[in-house]
Order: sequence, then structure tokens, then C-alpha cells
Amino acid sequence: MTKTKESTTKTTSLTRESLLGAIKATMRSVTVEGIGTVMIKSWSPVTRSRRQASIASMSKEKQFFHANAYCVIDMCCDMNGDPLFTDADLQLLTSDDVSSTKLDLLYDACQTFDEEESGNE
Repeated sequence: MTKTKESTTKTTSLTRESLLGAIKATMRSVTVEGIGTVMIKSWSPVTRSRRQASIASMSKEKQFFHANAYCVIDMCCDMNGDPLFTDADLQLLTSDDVSSTKLDLLYDACQTFDEEESGNE
């Protein structure tokens, strides 16, 4: 007769409030070289899904051209968590009036934050 080993791991159930607290969007101020301190907020599931779908439907050229600006639009916020930009700012963020190098630095800061938050570093 074979004995089976019983699990000694206890299972605990999170309350609704503690689970919502654990998955709540987070914000962090980061310093971006040449720009300054910027507040970045994690993506909401709706925003991320909507953005991924809209970018996937674009030509490869537009995907590459707009991805950085859309990330900045979706993640840069003020101290209250309100977005600094909207989709209406896309043309401005991709215009000749914006330094692509600095936009890339801002995008990199957003991506680093997102990777750290998701654990996909």
C-alpha cells in the first residue's frame, strides 16, 4: 500500500477589497534625462487592449511610427493620475516640433516601468 503525501500548503482567499488593492493601477515619478521628472501610470486592461488592437490594424510603417507616441499618451499622467495627453495629441507628438530622441527616452521610461510592474523585465 502506497502512502500519499498530504499538502502542507495553506490556501488563503483574498477578499474582494484586498484583491482589488493588489491589482490597482500604480503610478511612479521617474526622472527622464533631458526632460525631468515625469509621472507614469500603469496601463489599464481596457487601454492596453484597445491600443494593441488599434496598432495591430495599422501598416507596419505606421505601427513603428506611432507606437512610442501612443505609449506616452497612454501612460504619462499628472499627480492625480489624469492623462497628460489624448489621442488628439498624436499629430503633435509625431511632428517635427518634437525631438524623436527625447520622445524615445520618455517611451523607454514608460516601457521600463511597465516591464517592472508586469514582472517581464
